[in-house]
This record gives sequence, C-alpha cells and structure tokens, in this order.
Amino acid sequence: MSEAPRWLKAVFVVLVAVDAALAGADAFLRWKISRATEWPGAILRPPAGVTASGKLVGPAAFTRSGCHAIRYTSRFCPACAPEVAEPWNELAAALARRGCDIAIVSPDPAELPLSVPAAIEFRAVDMEFARESRFTATPITVVANRDGNVVWSFVGAFTGEQSRNVPSRIH
Repeated sequence: MSEAPRWLKAVFVVLVAVDAALAGADAFLRWKISRATEWPGAILRPPAGVTASGKLVGPAAFTRSGCHAIRYTSRFCPACAPEVAEPWNELAAALARRGCDIAIVSPDPAELPLSVPAAIEFRAVDMEFARESRFTATPITVVANRDGNVVWSFVGAFTGEQSRNVPSRIH
C-alpha cells in the first residue's frame, strides 16, 4: 500500500488545526454567553437612554416600580420571533399587572421588535448600562426587584413553564 502524498498530509494537518481553533472559539463564545446567565443575586440598575419615540428617559423613571424586567432582543433574531416570543409576552403582561416596568433594549435602533404593551423601548442606552449589563446574545431576559436585585434571568427563548413562577419571586 502506498503512502499518502505529502500535500494531502499537509492539508490534513491544516484541517485539524482549523478544527481545534473552531472548537476553542466555540468554547470561548459559550463561556462568554454563559456569563450573561450569572445574574441571580447581581444588581442591575434600570437603563437610561433615548426611547423609540425620541424621549429621554433616566433611571428615575423606574424608581416607582415594584420590579424591573429588561429584555434584550432584536427583530432579526430567530429566537425572538413572534411565534416563539409568546412566553415573553405573557411574562411581561404578568409583571406589568404586578406594577413592574418593562424595558426593551436592542443591539441597534433599527432592530427594535414589534411593540410590547406597556414597555419602554430604548433606541439607545447609556454606556454605563451597556457595560454593566454584559448582554452578549439575543434574547436575554432579566427580572429584578425594586432594589435592582436580579431574581431571574434567561438567555435564549424560554417556555411558559420556565418562567411561570417568576412573578411570585418579586417581593
């Protein structure tokens, strides 16, 4: 049996190296995204910025609420599409009934999704909120109590079962 040509061995070595690099990049991105899920117990202040209607809103607009729900989402995100966002709409409605404020933040102003009733949709947020939030993927949902203590968070599309008990965690 003859030995493989030298160029074929070189191609094989390059492919193994590329595969290893891709596996490393995948592991890094998974770790980076998982950091966004390390919310419970953290403190998240409400965003300040410019709303979709052009109004300036500061964190003080949120101080009267019993809790805060922040949704990082995009119109172009498959996991944010209306057909999979129904659990989010239900959670937002349940939290709004409890007196919570709802904020929608997008990576880009053109990416704001269709309106969620009673939500403040931010076209832009202040840099401190952007730095503190560490949002790295869409969708991300974070729910905090009046003091900003995060009681629940989720990266990705969630089910009604996964978010069913969230309103009862608000004190």
